[in-house]
Amino acid sequence: MKSPRAHPFMPNSVPQLQRDMLQELGIESVDELFGQIPAQHRLDRPLRLPAPISAETELRRHMLERLRKNVSCEQALSFLGGGIWQHHVPAVCDEIVNRS
Repeated sequence: MKSPRAHPFMPNSVPQLQRDMLQELGIESVDELFGQIPAQHRLDRPLRLPAPISAETELRRHMLERLRKNVSCEQALSFLGGGIWQHHVPAVCDEIVNRS
């Protein structure tokens, strides 16, 4: 399951680092690392991902489009509870809590 070359943003994709990691864990392969996951829960095909976005401006535009879909609790009523309800904390509280 080792990749032929390292991915620039994934340090553990470097073959030597993978070997070191597996040796430290006392296993022979990455497949063995995930061996306890039942076969029916594993993906047996490559992921169907969209083409990579190589231009920074295009990526920025894409991310801004995605982010515009978010709705905050200030924009919509939230029934989450558990301390997530809409409430106001006066600024003086932060001052008191952060005293040294």
